[in-house]
Amino acid sequence: RALPASLREEIGTLDLSRLVLTGLEADLILIHGRDDPLVPYTETVELANAAGAEQTRIYLLRGLQHVDIGALSASDLETLLRATYRVLSYRDATGGEPP
Repeated sequence: RALPASLREEIGTLDLSRLVLTGLEADLILIHGRDDPLVPYTETVELANAAGAEQTRIYLLRGLQHVDIGALSASDLETLLRATYRVLSYRDATGGEPP
């Protein structure tokens, strides 16, 4: 609420809840910090739900603060490795080219 109206309006344009994503033909790999001070991780969960569980994988990290990686726990490192493996597997399966 403390942000200028113009910035709040611009941020509002990023709201994906207005979009119908059921026809999206993409696999989504979403990585988000559980304690993100700017964007709640629940926004990522809602994006995944809107796109469909079949094509979406969510990786939530405690040590990720929006765009800054803080102290990652062993669990965070494992999660990040699984996400990285999925990205690289997708890259290898597609030859690095978009579908």
